[in-house]
Amino acid sequence: MKTPFFRRCAVLLATLALCAVPALRAGTPTTAGDHIREAYVRLAGLEQDYHGHRAAAMEELESTAKLMHLELETPDPATEPSLKPDREIVAARKALTDARPGVSGKALKHLNQAIRHLSSALKLG
Repeated sequence: MKTPFFRRCAVLLATLALCAVPALRAGTPTTAGDHIREAYVRLAGLEQDYHGHRAAAMEELESTAKLMHLELETPDPATEPSLKPDREIVAARKALTDARPGVSGKALKHLNQAIRHLSSALKLG
């Protein structure tokens, strides 16, 4: 018995969709800790300090991570610095904003302070 062409196509598309969705999500942060780590790595990779705001934001993230029992990694120094530092600051601020719902207490205060430092850095940039 032959299977109609459109049914075979529908099955193929459904299979591709089921395989593609987890693969697309694999690279996106899913927890507050993932967002905080992403922001920290982005900031650590920048050369420009924005009059101390980048370093201050990183210190706030270190305090947040300590309170949340997270480990933060600094990127390999052999990696090349970003050519668009302002975009990295914007992306780091967005990651921290996305992390807010999963953070509370003193850790949230440090997180909010880091976001303020990044906003100040962008005003200078």
